[in-house]
Amino acid sequence: MVRAPFSLVLLLFASAVAMEQVSPSPQMTESTRPCALHPVNGRMCVSEEVLRALLLRYVAPKLPENADENGEVVLHVKIPATGGKATKISVISGDPALTRSAIRAVREWIFIAYLYKHDPMAIEGDLHIRFKAAG
Repeated sequence: MVRAPFSLVLLLFASAVAMEQVSPSPQMTESTRPCALHPVNGRMCVSEEVLRALLLRYVAPKLPENADENGEVVLHVKIPATGGKATKISVISGDPALTRSAIRAVREWIFIAYLYKHDPMAIEGDLHIRFKAAG
């Protein structure tokens, strides 16, 4: 009689473990881990204002022909602890024609290293690239 409830509990536990293995939480995978405001795995999230304040070299994006003159592209960038150029640029939103131009420009941007408690820290954040008509 004791054996049946024990088997049922074991079966439910095994099912729960199997379900966890099939659908891992977003925090378990590096590529989908959300940005943190404190150091996590040697990196942290900063605001767009901080990213722009760390810019050492800025290259303006060129407005492609036949593109919307007042468009905007949002990119997510990762900057290494040593500073320099972005190691990864991901598109969050924007017109594909403008996106290509924005990525080309941001690839050339150079950032100063970010210090957190006197230690260099890899950072990431979102950039809004706005395109305006010349003139």
